[in-house]
Amino acid sequence: MRMQVVWGTLLIGFAAVHVYAFAASDLAGLLAYLQHLGPWGMLATVDLLLALIIGVRWMWQDARAKGIAPLPYALLTAAGGSVGLLVYLVRHGGSTHHYGDATRDRASASLEPAQTNA
Repeated sequence: MRMQVVWGTLLIGFAAVHVYAFAASDLAGLLAYLQHLGPWGMLATVDLLLALIIGVRWMWQDARAKGIAPLPYALLTAAGGSVGLLVYLVRHGGSTHHYGDATRDRASASLEPAQTNA
């Protein structure tokens, strides 16, 4: 529950930044920003997109493991960036299950000698 408070606080703050950006400018301002990116701006933008893709991939697996439809959150992330991931974390929390553990457990089980009935 404590982490959901942290995610909720981040969501409120970041949503406020979104409201400010749309109130202070419009989509033409975003396009102008993208047209005038230098090398560092391009790096930061590509890095952000990569992080969002990784976040959506994690969220998709976590949601499916919990029986939650991930598509609305993925669409919200595509439209609003981190807001979509933060909404998911506030509503459903993060997973405590490590997906790699199940794969490792299956792999180690396949290495154990087969039992024979004598």
